[in-house]
Amino acid sequence: MDIREGNWVKDKNSGITQVDLFYLQRIIGNELSSFEPIRLNRNILITNGFVETDKGDWIFYIKECIIDPASPYSTTKKKTMPITILLYKPNEQYENSYYLGLVNQPIFLHNLQNLHEDVTGVKMNISKEDIV
Repeated sequence: MDIREGNWVKDKNSGITQVDLFYLQRIIGNELSSFEPIRLNRNILITNGFVETDKGDWIFYIKECIIDPASPYSTTKKKTMPITILLYKPNEQYENSYYLGLVNQPIFLHNLQNLHEDVTGVKMNISKEDIV
């Protein structure tokens, strides 16, 4: 799990926590079992500029991002890149399960924070109130 400074996680002892250097040292010290990832929600996506489109069984959240020239996603031809998040509505057992693009890979808040920063060079604006 790629946890970075600034990511939000759910700590089993202290609840919703924003990762700082001290927390990262605990993770490196093999205390990975003390936290779990935070599921995405509509509010986090809309607050951070994702546009919602309802397509029947699927809801698409798409944000067209300007690619940072220093990004590993940067090419000479491509200046923007869409980040697409999918929510499959009929799957009640997987309620609030968001997926990255069409690769059917579950995505959690820290994953999206890292991807957004890797593409744009800018951290997402997330507050604790967006998560709850």
